[in-house]
Amino acid sequence: MNFSGNQGKAWNEGIINSVIYALNSYGIQVEDRKPLERFIGPPLADSFMNYYGFDEAQAREAVSRYREYFSFLGGATMDGTRARKADVIKYVLETTGLTNNLDQITMVGDRKDDILGAKANGIRSIGVLYGFGSRKELEAAGAEKIAETVESIIEQAD
Repeated sequence: MNFSGNQGKAWNEGIINSVIYALNSYGIQVEDRKPLERFIGPPLADSFMNYYGFDEAQAREAVSRYREYFSFLGGATMDGTRARKADVIKYVLETTGLTNNLDQITMVGDRKDDILGAKANGIRSIGVLYGFGSRKELEAAGAEKIAETVESIIEQAD
């Protein structure tokens, strides 16, 4: 099972802390962490551009600063060749040698990007309601199953 970045509180805090780090490098001080939850799920560069008015070059640089916190990241590339969730999932599957085991992999995510990325790569998906997306968003994207709690993911994975 693959948990997207928005599945655990500790992981969320890491994402938000890394966003704050990147923003601070531009002199942007963050008083309220709550609005930064919008960064969880969508491509990071898009979020820096959409929420802070960065141009593409600034957004790429901000993503680079964000990534300084991670030693391995199967994520989007700086040059945009791997920017969407489907591309990231494909990269992780290929890099980890799991392309021959797609029937054993389930993408667990709370946004349409997670579900669409799973479908594009031929893996199952479970949408979760304890994150940032809604049931309507997940169903419209084609989530095969919906889990309301972390505990119910195992039940849904059967």
